[in-house]
Amino acid sequence: MSNLGGVKFKVTAIANNTFKGSKIQKLTVGKYVTQIGKNAANGCFDLKSIKIKSKVLKKIGSKAFYNINENAKFKVPKNKLSKYKKMIKKAKAPKKAKITK
Repeated sequence: MSNLGGVKFKVTAIANNTFKGSKIQKLTVGKYVTQIGKNAANGCFDLKSIKIKSKVLKKIGSKAFYNINENAKFKVPKNKLSKYKKMIKKAKAPKKAKITK
């Protein structure tokens, strides 16, 4: 849940190009997120830590994690490690990136 002006929202998706080229260093994907859009974090060279809390993630768009920090660390739910690892690699995460539970 996100809180904006005292109103709570259930975030279910991260749109295309949401953080593209920004200076973010950490990203937490909430537990209700079902998809991450194309180029969502493309070009976020400082992005080193990505925590995926969602167990209902169905899709990660192309190049969502392209050109992030080459030593980025992904933390995913234990029972989704294999599935999410494939999705993250397909989204062009750096080859040196670590994906753990």
